[in-house]
Amino acid sequence: MKLNYRLAFFFIFAFSVVASDGAETFAQSPERLTRVLEPLAAKLEPTRKTVYKSVGERDLELHIFEPEGHAPSTDRRPCFLIIHGGGWTGGEPRKFYTMADHYAKKGMLAISLQYRLINAKAGVTVFDCVKDGRSAVRWLRAHARMLGIDPKRVAVSGGSACSVGNCRF
Repeated sequence: MKLNYRLAFFFIFAFSVVASDGAETFAQSPERLTRVLEPLAAKLEPTRKTVYKSVGERDLELHIFEPEGHAPSTDRRPCFLIIHGGGWTGGEPRKFYTMADHYAKKGMLAISLQYRLINAKAGVTVFDCVKDGRSAVRWLRAHARMLGIDPKRVAVSGGSACSVGNCRF
């Protein structure tokens, strides 16, 4: 077996860099990443917002980022639904505007979801938060033709609350 010395040197060098200061360079906390993305998200706005559910007096919205040249009447694009984290007690759709914008630029219809947050006084539980996420997916599939998406190609992802409960579709 012939050893490629350049490749071996590269891996030894890369490992030494990671081992020496990898904690500071490569392992950034989610909080630090959020702080970096917040100024970028503040400059972004969705193409439009659409109500997907009303609960009492409150309307819950989908913050929709459409790809350039999107023609809902003829397109059937994949859809990427992004659910913000915050342990069901905090956060807002704007936190994932940068991700939604990125995937819209890649040709997908990207959506950042607004859902109810836990509120004991108002009687909102974690189960209501999950119901909102599931309602959004059902709404997207039911209105796929109007949105110009393929109802069989709806991907869901997001932050902490999403990974624990909302993404169980």
